[in-house]
Amino acid sequence: MKIIFLGLSNKKDLLPFDENTNPGKIINEIINKLDDECLKLNLVQYAPLDKNGKLRYPNKKEINNSIPIFLEKVKSFNPDLIIGLGNIVKNEISRIESLENKVIFKKHPSYVFVYDRKNLNNYINDIVDDINKFRNITFFNIGN
Repeated sequence: MKIIFLGLSNKKDLLPFDENTNPGKIINEIINKLDDECLKLNLVQYAPLDKNGKLRYPNKKEINNSIPIFLEKVKSFNPDLIIGLGNIVKNEISRIESLENKVIFKKHPSYVFVYDRKNLNNYINDIVDDINKFRNITFFNIGN
C-alpha cells in the first residue's frame, strides 16, 4: 500500500517531517512499523516566515495556492491512503472531493508530543491500527 503522511508546512530549511524534529521522529517511528511505501509531504511545500524570519502558519491564500501543487504530487504518487495531520490540514483537505475515502485525519504529532506526551505510544499504535483497518477494508472491498 502507498501512504502519504500530510502536514501543513515545512520548517525552515527542513524536509517534511524531518527526522531532526520531534514530529519527524514520531512519523518515522510509525513508518518503521509498516511495510508500506510512504511519502512525507506538507500541504504548503515551503516554510512560511514572518517579517522577522520566524516560522508562522500559512495564510489562506498560501494554502489555496499550494493545493494544486499538492494534488499533482498526490496524482504522481497515487496513494491508497493519506494521513492528514492537524486541524488546518483536516479543514482544507476535507473540501477536496477527489480525495474522498482516501483520508484519515489525526492530531498533529507535535500536538501530541507537547500536550499529550504520556499517550504518545497510544497515538503511534492507533495510527498503525487505523492504517491496518483501512488496508483490510480496502482489501475486502476489492476482493468482493
